[in-house]
Amino acid sequence: METTVALDVDAKGFVYLTGATGSPEFPLKNAFQTALRGAVDGFVLKMSKNGKDLVYASYIGGSGSEACTSIRADRTGAATFGGKTTSRDFPRKNAFQKTCGGSEDGFVAKVSPDGRSLLSSTYLGGSSDDRVDALAVDASGSAILAGRTDSRNFPVKNAFQKTNGGDGDGFITVMTPAGNALAYSSYMGGPAYDWARDVAVDADGACYVTGQTFGTFPVKSPFQKKRGGLLDAFILKVDPKKKTLVYSSYLGGVEGDYGAGIAVDGTGAAYIVGGTQSQNFPVKSPYQASRRGTQDAFLTIVDPGGAKLILSTFLGGIILEIGYDVALGSNGDILVGGTTNSPDIPSAGKAYQKALAGSFDAFVLKLRQGSAAGRK
Repeated sequence: METTVALDVDAKGFVYLTGATGSPEFPLKNAFQTALRGAVDGFVLKMSKNGKDLVYASYIGGSGSEACTSIRADRTGAATFGGKTTSRDFPRKNAFQKTCGGSEDGFVAKVSPDGRSLLSSTYLGGSSDDRVDALAVDASGSAILAGRTDSRNFPVKNAFQKTNGGDGDGFITVMTPAGNALAYSSYMGGPAYDWARDVAVDADGACYVTGQTFGTFPVKSPFQKKRGGLLDAFILKVDPKKKTLVYSSYLGGVEGDYGAGIAVDGTGAAYIVGGTQSQNFPVKSPYQASRRGTQDAFLTIVDPGGAKLILSTFLGGIILEIGYDVALGSNGDILVGGTTNSPDIPSAGKAYQKALAGSFDAFVLKLRQGSAAGRK
């Protein structure tokens, strides 16, 4: 059993994959861990840009279970990846946190460009359950981590929110470039359940997070001051260098809404995708002005100051869509990926696959800046 859940591509075209596997015969090359140690271990691998050759492939894990959820390569070709582990003997190197704090902890690790050695590897968590769901890497090589924690003693530093707000909070953590210390770490959440699902970083090191909240989420300079329904998406920006929360806002209507993916452009505008069941989800200059199915994907662009929307639109057909990730092209294109079971999801004439083939299909949409769905 292999589950690939995250990938990245570096400037030279090398492809990096990470996920979870229970296979003792997983293909290995130049591995820093050569054997499956638990029922399910994480894996990390690097492939040539033509996909024909492995540079390296390795297990990572202990006697419990692991799942790797995110990966990013830096300009040197070193890959940072993160996830969750139940192992008390998870491999550590130059660790900030040497022991597992609860039944399940998050982790973050960095592997050398040739894959033969771990440069750093550490637990991240408190005495309850914690997990890393997303990461980014800034220009200095620091890992920025986001996820969720049930712990009252999750490690914090220079935090805008120093304590757990309720049932479970999101978190944002910035490691030092060597991976052996915290540069910044904070809870984010209110008295109910919150989850940080994706994170992005700009050229100045400011961090942008999206996710979902059931409670009274901490807001600052928001474009939406109050939660619209039981479950809302959120967007926030943190400046770890200045140790400040720059802005934070709800995003949603009267039904369920959640943010799943985020990207940031060179101006500091944030691009959020996710899913919405709200007919009154906030729209601005939309490509699609109303919800068409029981749940649509959405794309929302927030201005650099965080106080207003540049664009916000539904994206969907007559049944159900979820937007999972967003990427920005060098020419201003916006790419949105997700899943759909609608037979009529919006598509242009050049679609690779023009019809729904199964009960659920993946989709990718490309929107162009200056179009009805992508103009600023």
